Amino acid sequence: MQAPGALPDRPGGALLRGWLLLAVGAAGVAGILAVAVAAARIPGARVLSGDSFVTLLVGHVAFSLIVWLLAGVVVVALSATAPRSPGAGWAGLGLAAGGSVLLLWASLAGRGRAVLSDYVPVVDTPAYLGGLALVASGAAAALGSVVRPGPAHRGQPVTGWGAACVAASFGATLLAALGGILRAGHLSTQVMFWGAGHALQYVYAGALAVSWYTLAGAVSGAPPPAEGVSRAAFALYPVLALQGAALYALPDPAALPGLWKVNLVLGAGISVPTIAHLAVVAAAAARRGTVRAAAHTPEVAALVLSVAFYLLGGLLAPVGTRGTLRVTAHYHAVLVGGVTVAFMGMVHHLLDVHGWARGGRRAAAVQLWLFGAGVLATVGVLAWAGALGAPRKMAGSVAASGPWASVMRLMAVAAVPAVLGGALFVALALAALLRASRSSRVLPAPRALAGPLPP
Repeated sequence: MQAPGALPDRPGGALLRGWLLLAVGAAGVAGILAVAVAAARIPGARVLSGDSFVTLLVGHVAFSLIVWLLAGVVVVALSATAPRSPGAGWAGLGLAAGGSVLLLWASLAGRGRAVLSDYVPVVDTPAYLGGLALVASGAAAALGSVVRPGPAHRGQPVTGWGAACVAASFGATLLAALGGILRAGHLSTQVMFWGAGHALQYVYAGALAVSWYTLAGAVSGAPPPAEGVSRAAFALYPVLALQGAALYALPDPAALPGLWKVNLVLGAGISVPTIAHLAVVAAAAARRGTVRAAAHTPEVAALVLSVAFYLLGGLLAPVGTRGTLRVTAHYHAVLVGGVTVAFMGMVHHLLDVHGWARGGRRAAAVQLWLFGAGVLATVGVLAWAGALGAPRKMAGSVAASGPWASVMRLMAVAAVPAVLGGALFVALALAALLRASRSSRVLPAPRALAGPLPP
């Protein structure tokens, strides 16, 4: 018999904690590599050689935009609906953890050729490519465990339906990856991962929307209005993600990265369902006074910052400026700002809901605002330098040779609050998770995810 006050699903709680540990660990690795990359971009800096800079940049992108975000997607999905098969979730965690170790080793070993292809840059070694495959397989196993037969989803809340649509979107991403390997594997990694890279953005956007609903519901204590609109918007993500695989049926897949109209349509397609979710969440927050009622909570801090960064990223969409740092500013605003901040907020929220945080909610809110300030400053520097024509993926030697040199010197100052905020996030989350893992006493029952939380 279960002890009073115990977690109702101890295996589920342990599985969620395991994926949280992987996500937070990946965020820590991404942050350390980001410091090295940012330092190397300062004009005149001699922190890294050209080859080392490119290799570490690939590693930073892998851990920040693939491992951390994919693990965050799994965390969001597991928080929205209990897995049908916890064993699949555990197997997926083992695969993803093993793949992460391979990716880190390949990024630090200095072997192989680093290829800065868009969406999925690679180090051309078996260890790196094998690591990517293991991380993707692990995420697929865990996300597949939250999918249920169609009728079973009808009684679920919007977030549960959203989690299933996110899992389906990831299935479309794997199809696109398979299509790229079969049709374009002999051409280049840029072409091979083009479809999967686009499809993956729908996965992240869907998980972002689930996070918005969860964070808003945690404060307001009520389900979102217009559930029909929300469910239809979630259903669009996997449908639109399938384009990434379907386009490999074109006679010449090598031309795909250069088809700017197709790229524009795929990018704009992400915005349609996401803006619909944003409208529903904003209407609910305005009607219930959510932001005013809990302005100092990590849930509200994450929600406000995430929405603001997502909108800023839309304004910075790199139409016509493909080769400059404006592209970097755009995806830093959307992914490092919008998605990462939302996932950080979800981590703080889940730690509190499951009784693992042991207080520190104000510290969590401060961490989010600090990190957000750093990301905003970094995006501003990147956008400014991009407006001056600064090229993407440049090291300090290139940064010192153009009219953007004085702007890029601000990178050192801009990155400081982001680094401090990221380090504080990792410290707070790891301390809570490790403390929970060591604890042998019965944990308190988690509060309902839709229930209102105190400041």
